Amino acid sequence: MADAGGMKLVFRLGGVGFALPVRDLIEVAEVPVAQLEAGSGDDAAYMDGWLLRRGEAVPLFNLARRLRLSVPAATGQLTVIVMAGADGPWSIVVERIEGIFPGGEFVLVPVAEWMFQRASWPFERLALWREQPLIHCESLALESRWGNR
Repeated sequence: MADAGGMKLVFRLGGVGFALPVRDLIEVAEVPVAQLEAGSGDDAAYMDGWLLRRGEAVPLFNLARRLRLSVPAATGQLTVIVMAGADGPWSIVVERIEGIFPGGEFVLVPVAEWMFQRASWPFERLALWREQPLIHCESLALESRWGNR
């Protein structure tokens, strides 16, 4: 079924495409690596540290590590997506932004349970877009699964 419900941001990370509903997006920013603060051992699983954004520290999670994707080490400028969370904004680093596209260009399909242990992955659907499968990610669904290993 085509997803007529709003625009989606398409981004790439570790050779994988993702589709994020724009309603979950706060901003996309280019951030110098020096603007990030390292995390501590007390931080949540998959959390790399903090993004300093307009005087506030926003948690920076590592989606690549969470999904076991191979990405080069971060240097210089990073592309960061800041998303709306249940208790405030949080962020991830991405490799490339493809753009924002109408929801009608995407067909959402469930991920078969036999393919993955659904409870361990932070997504439940794929978005078919321009003959490509993308991981359909929603901010609150990702956020609720950071601690699952």
